[in-house]
Amino acid sequence: MAEHAGSNRGWAGFGGGPLTGESVLETATRKAQEESRGYFSSADLLQIIGDDMPVMDGDFASYFTRVPFVPAPSIMHHAVPEENDAYLERSTFAWIPYAAVAPMLGEDIDPKKKYMIDPAFLPAGSQTQWFWPIWLGNMRKAVVTQSLPWQMKK
Repeated sequence: MAEHAGSNRGWAGFGGGPLTGESVLETATRKAQEESRGYFSSADLLQIIGDDMPVMDGDFASYFTRVPFVPAPSIMHHAVPEENDAYLERSTFAWIPYAAVAPMLGEDIDPKKKYMIDPAFLPAGSQTQWFWPIWLGNMRKAVVTQSLPWQMKK
């Protein structure tokens, strides 16, 4: 997960809006590349995701896929591949276990509420200590529709 740099949004997975002509999948993989400071490449993510379908929550689309574990500081300190503000949209990074998020997903998400994160999961320098409620709402949609990979029946 990553913290939104210079904003009060809080912590969320990677995401954002499309460029003209991009598919939902292309947008998701481009945003993951940008917001991981280029650590995860769009090309690699396209291969991993393949033809998986996103979880749709209104205009928001979420993909869930397995990526290799990398220490969060490796992503945070990854050299930005070019002078591009999109690569600096996120400031601090952390692996936050699903078990720390799951208790919040049992009820509808209040977009005005701050859903606090256990400080033990947050790195030094973090400016916020809460999840972005929009992202939590997207996660709740995935839970309710049983779309998380470990919920799906094979």
